[in-house]
Amino acid sequence: MTLRLVIIGIILTLSMVRCQVKVITDYKDVQRTPLAPYEPFGIIESDTIGLPNDVQLLGSIVVKGGPFTIYCDDYTVRKALYEEARCAGANLVDI
Repeated sequence: MTLRLVIIGIILTLSMVRCQVKVITDYKDVQRTPLAPYEPFGIIESDTIGLPNDVQLLGSIVVKGGPFTIYCDDYTVRKALYEEARCAGANLVDI
């Protein structure tokens, strides 16, 4: 009986532990409208490619795991970054 309750507790705990991203934003005073889904969007990794000279910085976005997150894959983190940046009106993100 006790072992059954322990196993049920472990299963419930593991089912609640999933990738829960936390997004922290710090935007400049620039007011932009969100991008439409059909508008182009790019992600640049500045270690490999430099940024263009005419880039306007809108702010910063930090994506973290939640307090009970044990594993977040790259796709989930990038998707949260992508969605937040598009809502801010950005069409390019530097990672």
